[in-house]
Amino acid sequence: MKIIIGIVIVVLVSLGGFLLLQSDAPPVRDSIPSTVLIDHSTGEEVIPSELGGFLVVNSWATWCPFCVQEVPDFVELQKEFKTISIVLVNRKEKDEKVEVFLEGRGVSLTDLVFLQDAKDNFYKSIGGFSMPETLFVKDGNVIFHKRGFMDLSEMRDLTNKLIDGTL
Repeated sequence: MKIIIGIVIVVLVSLGGFLLLQSDAPPVRDSIPSTVLIDHSTGEEVIPSELGGFLVVNSWATWCPFCVQEVPDFVELQKEFKTISIVLVNRKEKDEKVEVFLEGRGVSLTDLVFLQDAKDNFYKSIGGFSMPETLFVKDGNVIFHKRGFMDLSEMRDLTNKLIDGTL
């Protein structure tokens, strides 16, 4: 009898913890947020929901080891896929820190679209809870939301599927 009560308690605690975590997290969006962001290159305001066509939008930071690995791969992906725009949204870091980081990896601000999210609103609005978070978007609609690291092969595969409509 003690074993059965123990199992029931473990199941109830696990279920309660799962439901608690789920209720605090914002829902995954079906459209890209209308958050106002700042273009690192121009200083102009950019609203991701107003960007059309095919987008790969990545939320990243210099302190994230997986993001550090992905940035050069996104540059390579952009070279290979001219019909999409790759947008990297930085989480709350100063422009100077981002620029030094990119320069140290041979990446230019003109290689991709680099946006600044000074208040971390974009990350929050997509229900972010891992790093990095990547949205595959067609005409403002989030087709796929990838949580966590991707290597270049997976990026290519998902981008091809986004373009051909099989994602």
